[in-house]
Amino acid sequence: MHPIVFNRLSSMLSIQERKQLNIDFFTALGRVMQGCFSETGKRMQWTNYRTGIRGIYVRIELEKKGVSFNVDLEIKDPDIKEMMWEQMLELKAVLASEIPAELTWNEDFVKPTGISVGRIQCRCGTGTIYNKGTWPEMLAFLKESLLGFDRFWAICFDIFKALEE
Repeated sequence: MHPIVFNRLSSMLSIQERKQLNIDFFTALGRVMQGCFSETGKRMQWTNYRTGIRGIYVRIELEKKGVSFNVDLEIKDPDIKEMMWEQMLELKAVLASEIPAELTWNEDFVKPTGISVGRIQCRCGTGTIYNKGTWPEMLAFLKESLLGFDRFWAICFDIFKALEE
């Protein structure tokens, strides 16, 4: 289908229909990740990845075209946020080796809510939530990103835990 058709389709869908597509997509992601264990050997709730560090979040965002995998540093204390960001930068090569998609680093990303966070992001710019036929590529990208971040986090968690304390 032509992209304009999707834009019309998305605006023609009710809020409930869009909500159901989101639920279906994340349910499909849960199924794709089923049976995948963390590098630490633990079962994970992959769609709600918990880093164990206050203020560091893994977020998945569905976009008009594609999906993004984000690591947000949403830390209130500016000094601690800066330390955590600098540590992430020092480990940039390690993270890049685990997540093969191109990473975008933005120290002062402003979320739609107006909150400024440090954001590390990679995107899969193909597919759309409105076409379930494109979901397999989007889901494969997220699986690869989640597992890659988990490998990175298993190696580096203790560094960030020490900074938190």
